[in-house]
Amino acid sequence: MIRIDKYFPTLIGVSRLDMPKDLKNKAVKKCMALKNTINSGGQNWLSKNTYNTLGTFNFLKDKDFDFISSFIKKEVADYCNKLKIDFNRIDMEPDMAWFNIYKKGDYQEYHVHNDSALSVVYFLDGPPNSSRIFFKTPINPLSKIPYIDYYDDTFKTLHYDMQPGLLLIFDSSLEHAVEQHIQDEPRISLATNFNVKNENHR
Repeated sequence: MIRIDKYFPTLIGVSRLDMPKDLKNKAVKKCMALKNTINSGGQNWLSKNTYNTLGTFNFLKDKDFDFISSFIKKEVADYCNKLKIDFNRIDMEPDMAWFNIYKKGDYQEYHVHNDSALSVVYFLDGPPNSSRIFFKTPINPLSKIPYIDYYDDTFKTLHYDMQPGLLLIFDSSLEHAVEQHIQDEPRISLATNFNVKNENHR
């Protein structure tokens, strides 16, 4: 009888932070206010209409986001511990952390975060059926194996629904995208990258 050895898994950390209503509302209002005063970043995206503060505002350095920031760092430490990642080599003070506001019609194409080790996405707010985040298998897309049904070990893509409070941690080299947002109310997410210490990053 054949034995199936499982190697090379895609390891996505999943956690949840249900913020107190007052702190969540404060963070949401801050994001919406900053949208009117800070230029959008990430000008090299194909999806240029999606507002983001990549390179223009680091939420980790703003006290109004301290509750979220502390949670993110704690969960990254736990992720590293569980996967035996050398935590001492991870820079826990990212120089880039940003938020994204998706209005109706906005999306984000598949991409990776080239110079980072770990990436984090936190869903702050959004209506039901907001646009989902998708991840693409790191297995060569030219694979032609004809599965009858796909499951955890064979998915070519997978997605997570946008649930306020959900936190995802993943290898920065994993391709991910956000489908087109079709709701009238905005979808707000926060993101940051954790680099390896003593390495040059742009």
